[in-house]
Amino acid sequence: MRSWFILLTISAAVACAPSPLSNRRAASPHASATTTITIIGTSDLHGHIDHLPEFAGYVNNVRKTRAKDGAVVLIDAGDMFQGTIESNQGEGASVVNAYNALRYTAAAIGNHEFDYGPVGDVDPRAAGVDTRGALKARAAEATFPFLSANVTEHGTNIGWPNVTPSILVQPGGINVGIIGVTSIDTPHTTAKVNFAGLDVRPLLESVTAQAQALRKRGASIVIVSAHAGGACKSQKDPESLESCEAHSEIFKLAQQLEVGLVDAIVAGHTHQAIAHKVFGIPIIESFARGQAFGRIDLTLNTKTKEVTLSHVYRPQSICKRHGGSDDRTEGTNDNATCITTPYEGADVAPDPAVAAIVSDALARASKKRNEELNVSAPEELKAGYGNESPLGNLLADLIRDTTPGADLGVMNGGGIRSHLPSGKLLYGQLYEIMPFDNRLVTLRLPARAVKQMVLRSLKSTKGIVSISTFEAIAKCDGSKLEVELRARAGETIKDDAMLTIVTSDYLAEDGDGMFGKLPDGAVVDDRGPIMREAVIEALKKRGSDVGPSKTYFDPKHPRLVFMGRRPVQCP
Repeated sequence: MRSWFILLTISAAVACAPSPLSNRRAASPHASATTTITIIGTSDLHGHIDHLPEFAGYVNNVRKTRAKDGAVVLIDAGDMFQGTIESNQGEGASVVNAYNALRYTAAAIGNHEFDYGPVGDVDPRAAGVDTRGALKARAAEATFPFLSANVTEHGTNIGWPNVTPSILVQPGGINVGIIGVTSIDTPHTTAKVNFAGLDVRPLLESVTAQAQALRKRGASIVIVSAHAGGACKSQKDPESLESCEAHSEIFKLAQQLEVGLVDAIVAGHTHQAIAHKVFGIPIIESFARGQAFGRIDLTLNTKTKEVTLSHVYRPQSICKRHGGSDDRTEGTNDNATCITTPYEGADVAPDPAVAAIVSDALARASKKRNEELNVSAPEELKAGYGNESPLGNLLADLIRDTTPGADLGVMNGGGIRSHLPSGKLLYGQLYEIMPFDNRLVTLRLPARAVKQMVLRSLKSTKGIVSISTFEAIAKCDGSKLEVELRARAGETIKDDAMLTIVTSDYLAEDGDGMFGKLPDGAVVDDRGPIMREAVIEALKKRGSDVGPSKTYFDPKHPRLVFMGRRPVQCP
């Protein structure tokens, strides 16, 4: 395995000497004519189809340029569907229709592609139900393949219609292999009932096997579309990795791959940005929710079919108003006007075919989206994926309020997908905050189990848990992290005190690894209503004003008290 330290050392030395990582195959001084394969990559659309017509305009401009000297490969790295009314109403059909019109080459399967479960409003626990029915239906409708090289069923690669581990295509007459993989965390980041019977193999062995097979079939270029990612704070210099998360999933894969086996990676899952070369492999990831796209240009010698040059572009914002930045809970005003910028020397014009598909889906969703809740927020309530937040605490309080007699409400940071805006609230705004159709589950557990849940969250990099009612104070006792649970009035809650806890079926089934294996008899009710709908009703009952941000989170008096940053480690 190559050393990350060596990689950083080489990156730091770029200014002083040519880097062997920039171009993994050096150009010959007598190189013949060249051709360019442009890879355009997207990921984590999460149903935000609003500006796909404008995105198509950018793609069309690149295709016009490449028509002279190469071709375009358009790839998505997963999590296409889940997240908006217009997408969820048809279980992702509007996204597939738009992607068909965009002429995508391939898409990886993301963890949230499994969220819909069976086709239609059907209990996934019912006998004989196909818990992957909705995903299979969308794959069958796509004119491009869904890729999954490391998700297995009964020990073999899933082989549903139009789902395959990899493909070999010939854009511009060049043999290009594309492999799809999904994060190893997938069994813990989607509903367990929908993923039952499936497994996820390590990325490295899956990519290596497929890449070797594609090379034997004549692939001159091998691309990985990975619903796995990382993050780099700066994208100014593709050779500098100082701002990057060294141990992220996609960087580990690049570090471990055999040199020359893979030419480019389109990443996703983390909703962050990458536009870097890692051990010579160009990697792009371009935020989320249709805000931006990534691009890699690979130049080949037309005689030898070898890659002689690679160029990584910084994420390109689709609309000026987005500002090119995002996090997992960055709210976007998707109905605002999108102002594009010229690209490839030409103005960007929305694609009419894609626009017709998007307009139809938005129109069908508009009535429900614009339904007034008769509740207002005097100011924006921010969400935070990794830190305690006003919105997270409000939702935990509302979850507790859904069930009379409940002691505690628990919400996970990964389930909060937008901020709560100020002003009169609409159904669509709450929907985008909580797009998942998780159901409420009521548990009866001793306080020690709640303390363990908080411990797991503090030691994790996944979304932080928000809790109602109590304060959890974490301190190091030597090398061990301990949690004390207190009532808001200050008294300590004894470990054996039995508590009634309301949360989502996702967390109750050990989503994000929070609750672990529940003891027998812990589940009081696992057939509760859709959590989002129950929370909206609880919000309405609270009155016309949800109150200011400080009502739910005071940084001087947080509900979760701990030193440093997550993941918390004791010396």
